[in-house]
Amino acid sequence: MTSQTKTKRAHRKSRAGCTTCKRRRVKCDEQKPCGNCVRFGVPCDLAPGVVSDIPAVVQIRRGRGRPRKDWTSTSTTPPSSTNQSPNEKSLPEPLLQFPENGVPSPPTSAEAVATPESTTGTTALYQPPCATLPLINVDDAEPLLHFVQYTAATLAGQGDGGNMCRILRFWERNAPQIGLRWPFAQHLILSVASFHLSELVLEQEGASSGHKKPDGDAGDPEGLRHPLLRRTRDEYLALAQHHFSSGLAGFTCLMAHPDTSNCGALYLSAIMVSYCTFAAGPTSANDLLVCSLDDGDGSEDHQSIPFVHGLRIIYASFTPEVLFAGLLAPLGPSGKGESPEPPLPVCIRDGFKRIDWEPALNGLRDFIGQSPDQEGFAACLGALEDLAAIFAANYGCGPDGSYHGEPSNQFVFGWLYRIRNDFVGRICARDPRALLLVAFYAVLLDSSTTVQQGWYIRRWSRHLVARVGELLPEESELEERMRWPREMTALEVCDCGSGM
Repeated sequence: MTSQTKTKRAHRKSRAGCTTCKRRRVKCDEQKPCGNCVRFGVPCDLAPGVVSDIPAVVQIRRGRGRPRKDWTSTSTTPPSSTNQSPNEKSLPEPLLQFPENGVPSPPTSAEAVATPESTTGTTALYQPPCATLPLINVDDAEPLLHFVQYTAATLAGQGDGGNMCRILRFWERNAPQIGLRWPFAQHLILSVASFHLSELVLEQEGASSGHKKPDGDAGDPEGLRHPLLRRTRDEYLALAQHHFSSGLAGFTCLMAHPDTSNCGALYLSAIMVSYCTFAAGPTSANDLLVCSLDDGDGSEDHQSIPFVHGLRIIYASFTPEVLFAGLLAPLGPSGKGESPEPPLPVCIRDGFKRIDWEPALNGLRDFIGQSPDQEGFAACLGALEDLAAIFAANYGCGPDGSYHGEPSNQFVFGWLYRIRNDFVGRICARDPRALLLVAFYAVLLDSSTTVQQGWYIRRWSRHLVARVGELLPEESELEERMRWPREMTALEVCDCGSGM
């Protein structure tokens, strides 16, 4: 029997073999994939789905003797153009096409297998995962990268070295990890980052036109330059709103079933909802942050600030040992290294100018106490005492500017978390005492002093003071009380128009 006859019989026995072996006229062992295809690093049509035994890029060392035929070219679509000049070098098509909208498209069959020759004489064969190829969502990757590199540092705030590092590590590492498990938390993280990007665009436009921003820049920690901004401000705002809506829907749904497994994600999401609310800015002229005057006339029991409500429920439902466990541990009490000495006022600790706040708030206290309207008196007086504690923790008290209170009062937003529903009702009823307290609180919303790098509160300070000035009756006593918050927010004393 001749060798040619043996070869033909061997080929007939491999009728169930792979297409590549049949074309090469060699015996196929009919494995999945077959041994010949694995040895030569070529696609095998017997492999179920994606061939896991062959790496995505296989380096084939050219052996001795006559170069083998490229068998992969028989199983792929030939190039569309065959009129290439001999002097023109063929370049592989990109594996992922990125159109103008930023959404990648999967490779076509002609692009799936590329065989570019390297300078060392090796051939790289790309084994595509076909329909299972994951697409890179640039719309999500950009804000997530920006959050880790830039936004996280602006949320960490100021403080002593050890505590500052703990909080910064949480925002840079732990928060994104929580988002990987809980998609609604990830949406809210992406929303905050998109809001931050929109502020950077606004800042960039202001710098190019020569206008200075009223409350400092949008947060550039350690003097780092901002990355390349790929979109317009409106596009970033639309992306922020999209992620906020998706995240808020999931957060609201899970808030009905809080437990020890999800309380950390809910707590983080509640904080992110607060940042999104701040960053979105006033929704209308009647938006006073604490509430909207469209909510009613004060005749009903008003719900306190909606974005604060969820945080209160979570904090009251779980002990600190349970809530601040695992990835949320940096936000909890450190438990060690705490100094027995009273904390320094924030203005001394962070090195910004101290303001003399006590005469203004003492005058407001006298005005509230002498008011003939006793309805809501207790609510307004309680809100005033809480506000005075915040001012004292940030700017100190007395001639020496010292502070001997609780460190928690240094948190400017603490006033929003402590106000009661009856005080919110007095604001909705346009009680002058309550409105004045809102204007005085606006003095603390300064991204260059008390909330350093607070890009998310940029629009609130002037808006609140200007709107309260419009709502108050035209009385000399009220005009005198409004003089101090107008001066502190750089508004003209006689200016009652919108500061936006």
